[in-house]
Amino acid sequence: MEKTENNSQENLKVIAKVDGKEITRKDLDLQIKKLVQSQQVTVPAEETEERKKFEQEELNHIINSILLAQDAEKQGFQPKKEKVDLQYVALVGQVGGEEKVDEVLQNIGITAEQLRQDMANQMMLDQYFNFIKEKNEITVTDEEVKEFYEKQVAPQDQKVEFTAVESRIRQVLEQQKLNQPLSEIIQNLRQEADITVSL
Repeated sequence: MEKTENNSQENLKVIAKVDGKEITRKDLDLQIKKLVQSQQVTVPAEETEERKKFEQEELNHIINSILLAQDAEKQGFQPKKEKVDLQYVALVGQVGGEEKVDEVLQNIGITAEQLRQDMANQMMLDQYFNFIKEKNEITVTDEEVKEFYEKQVAPQDQKVEFTAVESRIRQVLEQQKLNQPLSEIIQNLRQEADITVSL
């Protein structure tokens, strides 16, 4: 039988494996679609060098997330089902009802069950990241937040009030400090893992 390269075959194509867990072309496309939906990034045009590089980075992000989730699970982090349910109900309320949620999910190409799984995964990772923050004694002082505002935000836009961006700045600085121990953890996990990439 002749192998035809149709869309569904392309979607099912395995582009990476992490300890036996397969990542398909569809998984990568979904990740990119989510980024587009949340308007976090501008995706380079198809068939360009930038696009290839962008896809490689996103695939690495997926691999790192899988490794961190595996490590979090190994260390016993697990979100309570009730908390996941509550977050899902809150999201339905924010979006404007079940029908609206279904519409958005259909556009992205995932089911409500996959969304719940993503939420549970994110909650588990949040618990894990908090554990790493505490273990590494990561804190952000009020002075650091103020200094960031005065050097980075105020010169760009005088109208932005400090109080309006204070918590966001604190998150950004916390994330920057967390990235150091996280990248070391990821490096170690990648060395121990069995990873194959064929993108």
